[in-house]
Amino acid sequence: MNTIKSSEKIYNELKQRLQLSPGKNIFYISTNIYPAQRQKRLKKISARLADNDKIVVVSTQVVEAGVDIDMDVVYRDLGPVDSLIQIAGRGNREAGKGKTPVFIYNLKKDEESSRSFCSMVYGSVHRNVSKDILADKSVIEEKDFKDLVESYFKKVEEAQSGLEESERLIAACADLRFSQTEPSLAQFRLIEDKPNYIDMFVITEDSREIWREFQEKVIAERDYQISRSNFLALKQEFYSYIISVPVKLAKNYIDPNSSFRGIFVANCDLEHYYNAETGF
Repeated sequence: MNTIKSSEKIYNELKQRLQLSPGKNIFYISTNIYPAQRQKRLKKISARLADNDKIVVVSTQVVEAGVDIDMDVVYRDLGPVDSLIQIAGRGNREAGKGKTPVFIYNLKKDEESSRSFCSMVYGSVHRNVSKDILADKSVIEEKDFKDLVESYFKKVEEAQSGLEESERLIAACADLRFSQTEPSLAQFRLIEDKPNYIDMFVITEDSREIWREFQEKVIAERDYQISRSNFLALKQEFYSYIISVPVKLAKNYIDPNSSFRGIFVANCDLEHYYNAETGF
């Protein structure tokens, strides 16, 4: 699914209609789930699949790359062609099932809505090119993927013809334009900021000790080099309990003045803001 809200709705609908048991017959994966829990869930999914159990996995795009699961059939909300092919790689990943079908849909919030979930995530160029390329095709074989991708990127390039953002930045660099006036280097971000999101540390029975160490060995340590060294030793475990959440939703559960180096914690118990199945 393209959005967290739509993935939650599909998950709950399937669980109810098919009478599936969470953590046994149906699993949910998204960035709403803190990374440590996601990894545990993915291991459990892999174990169930290895036993040839029939399960359902509902997820967002978080499973498109770097996730080693091998499903019998894949359903994907519309997206850029390269993303569709990425998710096709979650079907018949071990190449032992013959052909695995991948079904593509263009889902909308409801029958009255003209806005698709795809439009909430992807820009108009990539979205429209994908729709145009797929419009007259009822079935696409895997042998045609290469031509499909080449056609897709060619059409995207044509649609984006003109002075590209990279060319504008190069020109701004040559003219030493650093001010806020457009176009200038002041607008450049290697990684786009998410101003309406904050990072939140999820305190569970497993992570409580990690948070205590972070406060005592990193925050309270006055020597910067020691503090930095302590954080590097803790970093991998620490970030496995971080989720990025919208400010408008998180503000009900955090003290805005209690951030530690930009990381917030909830001012209430876990069950008030975190669902064991679908996360935040």
